[in-house]
Amino acid sequence: MTEKKKKVIIMFIAEAPGSTNNHFYLKNTNLFRAMRAAFEQAFGKFSSADDFLDFFNKSGSVLDHLYPLGKETSVNLTPYAARQLADRMRLIQPKHVIILMKRIAPDVKKAAIDAGASPSEILTTAYPAGSERNRQVFINDISTWLRHMIDNL
Repeated sequence: MTEKKKKVIIMFIAEAPGSTNNHFYLKNTNLFRAMRAAFEQAFGKFSSADDFLDFFNKSGSVLDHLYPLGKETSVNLTPYAARQLADRMRLIQPKHVIILMKRIAPDVKKAAIDAGASPSEILTTAYPAGSERNRQVFINDISTWLRHMIDNL
């Protein structure tokens, strides 16, 4: 029996994962809390962090990073990181790409377009850290977009 490939509706792209102790999929980062708030604003409350993460996965959402092995300080590595991201996008073929930081948007947009994404399906929002305003912009943008991107939930 072959395993059915998961259909990815939304590929969220952030700059870099947290440390080994702090990571979105460990449910203990600002990004996780803001993403949960955005999904709750769009779809209603979740009973637990695990319940939200299960919904996130089943909805066809994934989180990836421009720098999946950690934030790089050398600008010279950004083109390489963007090519690697484009390769992952080609494999996943997300319907929508949401960039979670304005500063990385040009590199991620190029990667997404190189991977075949339609420019109209690539959106960018603020990263939900640094200020309450960024957090609110993130939550409002994501919750609004989710209502239009995820069907039948």
